[in-house]
Amino acid sequence: MQAVQDECAVLAQALHDDLAQLLSFALIQLDIAQAASTEPGDYRDAALRHGRDLIKDALRTTRDVIGSLLDAAQPTAPTFDAQCLLLAGEIGRITRQTIDVDCAPITAAPPPAVATVLLRAIRELLANAGKHAPGARVRLSLRQDTQHAGGIVLAVSDNGPGFDPQCARPTARGHCGLHRLPAALRKVGAQFTLHARPGLGVRAHIRWSPRLGTASIMASMPAVIKATSS
Repeated sequence: MQAVQDECAVLAQALHDDLAQLLSFALIQLDIAQAASTEPGDYRDAALRHGRDLIKDALRTTRDVIGSLLDAAQPTAPTFDAQCLLLAGEIGRITRQTIDVDCAPITAAPPPAVATVLLRAIRELLANAGKHAPGARVRLSLRQDTQHAGGIVLAVSDNGPGFDPQCARPTARGHCGLHRLPAALRKVGAQFTLHARPGLGVRAHIRWSPRLGTASIMASMPAVIKATSS
């Protein structure tokens, strides 16, 4: 609400300082031209030209203000933590399961391409909990990484029946499951850790930072490219 009030105040000031003053001066010039009807033509014509120029400036200012209003009306993309909240709500509605969300606001969000992969991983983990741990307490948390500048740490956990990762079946072709998460996350420089045991629930952690992302990209380059860049 405060941001909206501040924007309105800025626009009101622009209307007063630019548009209203230009129109006021233009009116003065028109009054001069009208009063000079008995004066030589050059004097009257100069006042009319000046008034016309002022009206043109006022029109330009009006268009600028309209553009600012249209820009302000455009919806802004939700922040990464807000997207996590929305995703948890969506999966909770689909699985009819309550998901505890503890997503702290983060000051440095991952790039869009990285965020897309991270959100897909969160979706898979939450959906997996809904499928295999019905009735369990599911929790999603998001924190800024205190160990790596600009990094984030995501965690999805549940207190369901758990499973033995060594006995988990590979995901069917065409489906993205837990088996494919580590590779997908490594491509964007994210680390994936899974803790699961029968009877002890599941805990998954995802850690990403710009440094980890850069290291992952360098590791995936051909040897000849890495040699020339060093």
